[in-house]
Amino acid sequence: MDRCAAVLALFRELAVAETDLVRLATEMDTRLSRDMEIEDFVTVILADFAPGEVRVVNCGHHPPVKIAADSAELQLLTAGQSAPPLGLHPRPVRQDIPLGPGDRLLFYTDGLVEARNHQGRFFDLSQPPVTAALAEPDLDVAVRQLVGLLLEHAGGRLGDDVLLVLGEPGVTEGGREHFRGGKGVALTGGHENSQ
Repeated sequence: MDRCAAVLALFRELAVAETDLVRLATEMDTRLSRDMEIEDFVTVILADFAPGEVRVVNCGHHPPVKIAADSAELQLLTAGQSAPPLGLHPRPVRQDIPLGPGDRLLFYTDGLVEARNHQGRFFDLSQPPVTAALAEPDLDVAVRQLVGLLLEHAGGRLGDDVLLVLGEPGVTEGGREHFRGGKGVALTGGHENSQ
């Protein structure tokens, strides 16, 4: 079983009984470290959505981006104290992020921000076309537009896999708040696989 599958399997096993994200990340680190070599590590970001907020524990992963409904700027949600990846014995810290109606969160892998153009420049999340794409009313359209900008930047070829998940708070018919996600998109070598 590859490392990614092992991490997902362990998460599914532990998350059923452990609802505290800090303890969950610590237990994942303890269990995964048993089978890792000294230089092995795994980045992970854990998120728990609650009414009006999302609770995040980030162990070495790129931080999520918040697209506030009342702002034209993207906010990179870096924690005050970042924890190293699993396998390097992090001391995780929980970050509580307020989420209001119309606010969005983008979770992504390093393949997004490390994609280079023909001049060697990284993909810039703060450029206005990215902000406009992520503010598109339909979540799926927003993700497709972001993918289009990324592929245009990289000349249609990616050097790394990319996973994108964009979502926002929503309300069920019964009035209960939940996190409504758009279609997740995985890109492998420039090929799109919608999830």
